This record gives sequence, C-alpha cells and structure tokens, in this order.
Amino acid sequence: MNATRASHALVLDMDLDRSARLAAILRERGYQAAQMQGVGAALAMCAIVPFTVIFVGQLPADHNAASMCRTLRQTSNSAIIALIETTETSHVTDLLDAGATDVLTFSTENPERLLLRVLVSERRVATQSHAEAMLRAIPDIVFRIHASGEFLSVHVSNVNDLYAAPRDVVGRKVAEVLPPPVATLCLNGMRRAVDKGEVEIFTYSLDVPGGPQDFEARLVPAGPDEVVAVVRNITDRTQAQTLGRANVTLAAEVAERRRAEQALRVSEAKWRSLVENCPDLIATVDVAGRVDFANRWAERRPAPEGATLFDLVPTSVHSTLRAVLDRVFSGGGAETLNAEDPTSQRVHSWELRLAPIADQGRVSRAVVIARDCAERRAVEAERARMQERLWTSQRRANLGLLAAGVAHDFNNQLTAILGGASVALLKLPEDGSARRAIETLVPAARRASELSQRLLAYSGTAKIEKRNLDLSTQVRDLILLLHAAIPNAIELNLNLAADLPPIAGDVPQIQQLIMNLVVNAAEAIGEQRGVIAVRTSQTVVDDTLPKLYRGEPVAPGYYVSLEVDDTGCGMDEATLDKVFEPHFSTKATGRGLGLAVVSDMVKNHGGALNVASQPGQGTKFRVLFPAASSELDVKKSDPAPPNTSSGTVLIVDDEHLLRRAATEIIEHFGYTALEAADGRAAVAVFERHAKEIDVVVLDMTMPGLSGEEVYTRIKALEPTAQIILSSGFSESEARRRFKGTDLAGFLQKPYTAEQLAQAIEKAMT
Repeated sequence: MNATRASHALVLDMDLDRSARLAAILRERGYQAAQMQGVGAALAMCAIVPFTVIFVGQLPADHNAASMCRTLRQTSNSAIIALIETTETSHVTDLLDAGATDVLTFSTENPERLLLRVLVSERRVATQSHAEAMLRAIPDIVFRIHASGEFLSVHVSNVNDLYAAPRDVVGRKVAEVLPPPVATLCLNGMRRAVDKGEVEIFTYSLDVPGGPQDFEARLVPAGPDEVVAVVRNITDRTQAQTLGRANVTLAAEVAERRRAEQALRVSEAKWRSLVENCPDLIATVDVAGRVDFANRWAERRPAPEGATLFDLVPTSVHSTLRAVLDRVFSGGGAETLNAEDPTSQRVHSWELRLAPIADQGRVSRAVVIARDCAERRAVEAERARMQERLWTSQRRANLGLLAAGVAHDFNNQLTAILGGASVALLKLPEDGSARRAIETLVPAARRASELSQRLLAYSGTAKIEKRNLDLSTQVRDLILLLHAAIPNAIELNLNLAADLPPIAGDVPQIQQLIMNLVVNAAEAIGEQRGVIAVRTSQTVVDDTLPKLYRGEPVAPGYYVSLEVDDTGCGMDEATLDKVFEPHFSTKATGRGLGLAVVSDMVKNHGGALNVASQPGQGTKFRVLFPAASSELDVKKSDPAPPNTSSGTVLIVDDEHLLRRAATEIIEHFGYTALEAADGRAAVAVFERHAKEIDVVVLDMTMPGLSGEEVYTRIKALEPTAQIILSSGFSESEARRRFKGTDLAGFLQKPYTAEQLAQAIEKAMT
C-alpha cells in the first residue's frame, strides 16, 4: 500500500523516537515525511506545504492536542490523526470534536494497519471536503438538529436570512432560538419526520436582519435521533403569489419542468433499453483500453474480469488497435477498426467503432461499439453460395430448354432424312448400288435419333420405350455429359461391372435417372472439392434382405444395382423422410432434375430405391432394377409397309424439308398430299378442302398458331376430322397438352415412311 506521487506527511511530536519511527514507515510507503516539534513552526509549514496527513502527538507544555487539532482544522484540509497514550473515551471524544480525523495508539508492529488508518483518514477528509463544497454551493440554510431539539450545526450562505448568529444557535434548543409559533412548527415536524421516516415540509415567516422574510423548511430524517433541516427563503415566491403576477408563469414553468423531466426519463429509458438490448457490445474504455462500462452483451457473453478491448481482438491487430486508441484520445474523431485475422481460428470477427467522450475539452473516455461480424460474414458467404447454386440451377434449366429446342429442330431434319431415305428404299431395286448407299443413311439417322433422345431425356420430354439395356453401357454413354454437368473440383469415379444381365428400361429415362442422381450429388458437394462414385453390380435379393426406403419390400430375385455415393453435406433423418416428396424439388416442373422424378422412374421400371445419409458424412443412393429376360425385344421392328391406298392427307409442319419428305411418302403410297407451313395456313387450307381431307398430320410446335390452337379450329370446322399429332417430344407430354381431345394417333419424330403410312392407314380405318 503506497502513497500517491507527491503525498506529504507531517509528524508533530515531541517524542523523537516515535516521530522517527513513524516518519520512517511513511517514507517507506512513498510519503515525503517531515518531523517537527515546535507548534509555531509546524503551523507556518502547514501554510506552505499541502500536507495530506498530519500526525499530532506529544506537544510542548503550553499546548494541548485538542486545541492544536482545532487550529489545524480551521487552517487546513489535511487528515489529522492524534497519537494518544490512553484510550479514555472522554479524551478521544474531545479530540474528535476538536477536528481530529482519527485517533490511534502508535505501534510499529503492524505498519500496514497504520497505513490503512492513514488511507481511511485521507479518504474521510476528501469526502468531507466534497460534502462541505457541495454544502457551500447550496444557497439554503442547513441545520443539523438532534431529536431532543438541540442545534448540532448550521450552514448559512446569507447571514441576513438567519434569525440569530451561528454562534448563538449551535448548542442551543429550538425553543430557545426561534419564536414559539415557529419553534412549535419545527418540533412537531421533526417528530413526524422521525416517526414516519419521511420528509416533512412547512412554511413560516420571520423578522430577520434582512427584514420580514418567508421561509420553507424541509425536515429530512437522518437516523433515529437526528434531522437535517433545509430552509429556503421563499419570500420572492410568496410575494409573487400574493401579488398574483407570477402564478401562471410559475405553474407553466413547473409544468414545463415536469414535462422536461418526464421527457428526459422517457428518453433516458429509451436509450437505456436501446443500449442494454443491443446485440452489439457497447462499452466505455480508458486510454489503456480497459472497460469501465459495458451493456448486457457482457452478461450474455461473459468475459474475464478486468477485460480490455485487446482481449476481444486477435493479437495480430493489437498494434493497430493501440494506434486507433491513441488517435481517439489525442483529440481525433471517431474511427472504425476491422479486427479480423484470416489466419486465426477465433470464433469472433469484430468491427469496432470508437468515438471520444469529451469532458471540459479533455478526452477522458471513449465509447466503443463492437459488432461480431462472423455470423454476418458467414451468412453473406452462404448467400453467395446459394446465389451461385441458383445461377447453376438456372443454367441447367436453360440448358434443358436449349436441349429440347435443339432436339426438336434436329428431329425435324432427321425426319426429312429418315423419311426421304426410307421412301427411296421403297422405290429402288433390291440389288442396285444406289440402294446400298441409301441403306447406310437409315441406321445413321437412327443413331442420330438416339442422340436427339438423349437431349430430350435431359429436358424431360423423351418418348418412353422399354427395351433390354446394359446398365454399365448406359453410364459409359453419359460420361461426357456427366463431366460437363458437375464442377471441375469434383472427381467422378466409375466402377462399372462387366457382363451384367440386361434390364428392361427406357433409354432416355434411365439416362435421365443417372444424370439426376449425379447432379444431385454434385449439388450436395457444392463448390468444394469432393468425389462422386458411380458403381454398377449384380445382386440377389432373398428373404433376409431388409426392407428398403419407405418400408417397401423388395421381391426376391435377380437385380442389377446402381449406386451413387458422394462426399457432400449429407442429410439428417427429418430431411431423409421427405427427400423424395415433390415439393422438395427446387427445379421447374417437367425438367426431370428432381429426386421425386427419380423415385417415379424407379417405380416405372419396377425397381426399388434406398438412400442412406448422415450430416457431414455424404449420401449413398442405391437403385435396384429387376434383371430382364433375354427374350425381351431389344427394339421394336419397323412396321410392314402398308398397301397402297387413296385419300387426301394435309401435312402441317414449319420445316420445309420435312414437308417435302412427308409429301413424297404420302404420294408413294397413293395418297394425295396437301401442305401447310404454319398454323394459319393449315386452317386456311382445311377450310378450302374440308370435304376432301381425310387425315391431318399436325406438328405440335409451330410459330404463330400452336398445335393446340390449330387442332381446336379444325375441329370447330369439322368435328369428325382425323388428326394425327406429330412431335419430337414424348407421347405422354403431347397427350398431356392435348388432354380431353380425341387424337387419331401420335407419330414420334423422326419417323420412317412405313411408320407414317401405317399411322395414316390406322387413322382412316
């Protein structure tokens, strides 16, 4: 326990040994201690040196300690400690009444206790000085009155307001000093104040040296046997009330003051609520960064006692924070600091805003608003990832639309090629060289048609046609498309079994199912590095195999298995329960990119689907397809060419080459062909030749009037008109769009001469 810098102490003691020991203890604790024996010299020294503590011990014979304490108290604000030899109560009381701050018997055995008494005395004097300063600032008269009615002390700023001189008041009874009516009011009010523990107020008038005056007395209980009376001269107020002039103004001022106080309380409550409930840390700090106030953020996230701003931020930004504090406390303005260390593993990432708090032109504190930005930045990063996923989804959807459009146009060209080649084969001799050249076009066109079907599979609009398939081959055929559909950071591993038994499947749907599972796995991994593993194998299901997903049993037998594993984010149980529900798909209806579509495709193929996943451990999808019998036709054979016939057929298509090829086919089989390049032309041609036209071959997608609109208008002209719908899209998609109509047939593009002739012949029968 050391003294503050430049603390002075005076030891006034004739006992030289005690004086020396006491001074030595004080010096060891940082005091500049002076030793004196003469009273006069000591008083002169006190007038020069601002002693914080004065020890009064043994004095010369013509002086006593009580009078010395009284003299020192009148001339000094120092702590006065009387050194005594005896603890007799009356002696101690005399010293304390004379102005001593403390009395003690000196002992060197416990210097820390001595210094503690010194510190307490110094603080007591400082507190008393503050109280006296506040008392001197009060313009009112302040009395301390014992419950017995004796005046203990008096403070007065204007002696003209006092009924009697201070020396004639202290130590006397109320009834001895004040006139009887006023004394009675005072004594009765004192009793009520002491009994109730509440402030009592009364007014009275007195003829004082300043003339007749009106006073208001407030009696405040100060313990069980003492009352503090605060007396205010209210002569001006009573005169204003008497004259009746200031009443309205005074009432307005009082009301305004109350409104101001109420507004202040409301404003204070708002700001307090705002500060206390703010999710950010709001604190005040000193120049060293020590926190001396913090809002409830500190309660929600407790910090070590004595924490500083430097405890909140990474070590790497301590020097920057120190520089910011120096600038703020040197008179600079508000500053912002981003306290984030990219290499740190700390949970918080702070954004600090520091502003100075000026007190009489000097910056003594700074207010700090510290915001933990880690969560916000994580949300921003997640938003960016979600935006990227959305863009990726939109790109894939657009790619699906583009694929459908390309496939549609491609199918039109293939229809012209395949139809023209097939009708040429019908016209050429069996052994001609030209026939052999044409024969190479047909299988080439068919293979090109399969490519078109893959594009339609991606867009979800392919025709369903089951045939025996090798599952491993289907995966291999999609390798390029799979690599294009997943980010470069994801590795695609294939483990495809050879010599698998065939499965009965529709090529576009099987390929779409594979695509959907791989794309779903890629989305689970996101933009991180990861691995997608695709495996095919043969498996046997017996009665010991557990039920698969959603409790659906698997019939015993031979199956071909497709497994797609990923190292993505995984799913919890709640998500697994709903993963195949349609509303969990984030893709547009009919795009075929959702897991709900995968589930439907598996059911369409008589298979079973299982999924296993845990958060953070990736996901495994397993699809079982029943092994097909080898007798299932790999592909339907072309229908036998019909016999030649007669009739009129209207070909409606916006592709010129396709119309020419279809016309050649129709005329080859003995029909009369009419052509229309768009929907409006088709309606016009049908109006002119309605009695002649037997069959309309209508393209589903055309500029201007759509296929549905043309169908409706032709049926309005001739309800019994036979209309065959032709499209590169699947028959199910076409019939969905023409739901509720009586189509005479559906012709999948590209088609051969035989298929077109068979469809026309069927419609006419």
